[in-house]
Amino acid sequence: MVLQNTNIRQSIQKMTSKKAQQKTEKTKQEIDNLKIIDVKRLDHLPLVAACMRYLEIAKTIDELVPPHPLNHVSTGECVEALVLSILTGEHALYNVSEVLSQYDTSVIFQKEVDPNWFHDNRFGNSLEDLKTAGLDSLYSAIISKAIIKHSLGLSRLHFDTTSLSLYGEYKTDDENPLVALGFSKQHRPDLKQVLFGMTVTQDGNVPITGRITSGNTSDSKENRFNITSLRNIVPDLSKSILAADSKFFSGTTLDMAYENNLSFVTLVPKTVGLRDDLVKEDGDFQLLLTKEGRKKGTFEEYRGYSVIRPYVYETEDGKMVERTMRFLVVESTTLEKKKGKKIDTGISAEEEELIETSNNLKKRVFSCEKDAQTEASKIKDKKKGLYHSLNFEVKKIEVPVKRGRGRPKNDEKVPTEDGWVIEPDFSLDKEKIEERRKSESRYVLATSVLDTEKLPDDEFLKVYKGQAGVESNFKWAKNPAAVAPIFLNNEDRILSLGFVYLVALMVYTLMERQIRNKLKEEGEVIKGNKGMTNNPTGQVLFWNLCGISVAIFSIGNKIYKNITNLTEMHRLIVSLFGFDMQIYQQPT
Repeated sequence: MVLQNTNIRQSIQKMTSKKAQQKTEKTKQEIDNLKIIDVKRLDHLPLVAACMRYLEIAKTIDELVPPHPLNHVSTGECVEALVLSILTGEHALYNVSEVLSQYDTSVIFQKEVDPNWFHDNRFGNSLEDLKTAGLDSLYSAIISKAIIKHSLGLSRLHFDTTSLSLYGEYKTDDENPLVALGFSKQHRPDLKQVLFGMTVTQDGNVPITGRITSGNTSDSKENRFNITSLRNIVPDLSKSILAADSKFFSGTTLDMAYENNLSFVTLVPKTVGLRDDLVKEDGDFQLLLTKEGRKKGTFEEYRGYSVIRPYVYETEDGKMVERTMRFLVVESTTLEKKKGKKIDTGISAEEEELIETSNNLKKRVFSCEKDAQTEASKIKDKKKGLYHSLNFEVKKIEVPVKRGRGRPKNDEKVPTEDGWVIEPDFSLDKEKIEERRKSESRYVLATSVLDTEKLPDDEFLKVYKGQAGVESNFKWAKNPAAVAPIFLNNEDRILSLGFVYLVALMVYTLMERQIRNKLKEEGEVIKGNKGMTNNPTGQVLFWNLCGISVAIFSIGNKIYKNITNLTEMHRLIVSLFGFDMQIYQQPT
């Protein structure tokens, strides 16, 4: 801070040096007595706040949650403050005012705002007011404006779910708890959780629907709720294709998609019989996609072909429905190598297990053939060889009878009796291994789009590969510096906080999309993690704006504020968002 103050002092003195030479001796003495009172951060927050004003987030919320005259800040402004706090890396409600106190909130909000107005009680009440107003209605109103203002493409959409873990005790409705011990995708079955479902655009990974719901909610049920939500957001569902994971491929969900004229691309689960039939076939595989591998100089290839097949599914009400779908069988070189190693390991492990079984069986003698045959059948049913063909043969042998005490005579014959043993025989089954390799290195996608001109096979695959966008959003959501485990003990507030995080993610992704598009349009670059880039992440964008601050200083009896550390790079970034530098100045 001492070094920073010295730099700021030098900066201010340099700016005022020419004028100082013309001042009277008294003024010179005042300049010599320049005192740094405080330094407030600005960084990227004025730009974030300007983007929120452009989207009319607070205005939209306050229209549905009218401000109370006794409150210093409205519910909409509380949401803005939470979003700002989330995008600095803080999210706990108990220290938002402390986080914002490091910044010049007057510049950020472009009006006089005291950080202390954003205290715990105000936030808690705001979250409850949001829930009362209707979270789905609020987000629909906000995202609808964003779609228009940013001309968001809605032709390709992606849906997925994840679980967010919760710490602490929670007040719940015992019959229908929001916070529950469901299946944990974070592999933390000891923690209670909520389910977070989200649909994002392929155009920028912007969330257009999303909500937090009970940790016990099935993915299939959430898929159906998502279709209902999309009807309220997307003007014409027939012009969109929704990509989703394998949980979408269930009878009731598929039926709902068809009834709403919503085209889909989804992964066919391994439990579906048709999937097994398709991966065993050797069709006309064509190169669909080539992309760089993780290691430098390596490439991944995806090959595939599509076929049209009828598929019969059952809905929840027991109705059997037949639909004609298009299936894309895909094999990838990376998956083939990865699964190939797994299969080789499996072959060795199965061989060792069969040898051990064989040795143990050789030691067992059955007194009757029926018992031996029964045991052989049990073992055959139990030992389903994945890579070996197995045969268990029952043979009759002579077993020496245990004689009595005393030395046997020299010419005495050892008495025997009939016994039966199981002789296992196993060998590598090349056909099984080949089928296994196909099954593991291939996967099957399904779509309701039958026309290959409307959705060619390569585009079919790319639509599904776009699922990485929603997955990256969930990675952001689980980042401890962003949406970490929730510490609230009130269900309404948890639901509302999920809404706030969704708004924060919307702002973040829209800003990331904006800077990338504008840099490419203008032929400009900014600093990236590795040199200059025209495709920065939101985090890199924010990092580029770090260091901008407000110096508060006195000269004599007068208090001044001055923006410091602004560079041409900062001015470029702000201009690419369509704003002028007034967003970094004191409000007029």
